[in-house]
Amino acid sequence: MGGEGARKWVNELCWRDFSGDLLYHRPQMMTQAFDPRWEGLPWNHDSEVFEAWLHGQTGIPVVDACMRELQATGFLSNRGRMVVAQFAVKLALLPWQKCERAFRNLLLDGDNASNLQGWHWAGGLGVDAAPYFRVFNLITQAETHDPQGLWLKRWVPESGGRAQPYKTPVIDLDAARRRYLAAAEGIARG
Repeated sequence: MGGEGARKWVNELCWRDFSGDLLYHRPQMMTQAFDPRWEGLPWNHDSEVFEAWLHGQTGIPVVDACMRELQATGFLSNRGRMVVAQFAVKLALLPWQKCERAFRNLLLDGDNASNLQGWHWAGGLGVDAAPYFRVFNLITQAETHDPQGLWLKRWVPESGGRAQPYKTPVIDLDAARRRYLAAAEGIARG
């Protein structure tokens, strides 16, 4: 009765309730990582990188498409939400609180608890289905989830629908991944 769609809907309601419960019992999640050790990451306060991320001008098609779609519609898929959060937190090392707040303010369906839990999860900040060492390959994400490049072409026409950077990115993805993992491993080992 109800089928796969109904099961998916119930699962989403469970996640919403889980997120609400987390925030209720840990209100510090509004400003502090679930696991406070992660506040020790070498955060990047570069306002130009933040603005490029926020306005979909990073040079990385999947990130830019997500942020441009969000700016235009107020909505973004769960995969897109994970992509932009991982880019911001794990690769650009932008202060997650600033990014989460800016992101939430663009959402038509913004919910403090769900959005915070999602950012903590995608950023590996302590609600750990996506542990710190899991870092999306943003090129592969685009190729896997938009193999024909139609969505990329719609939101980032200058990419030609290709997953590879269409201009010099605001960060070097490989160097950023290595920098993040080195810092995160030091924190995780304590």
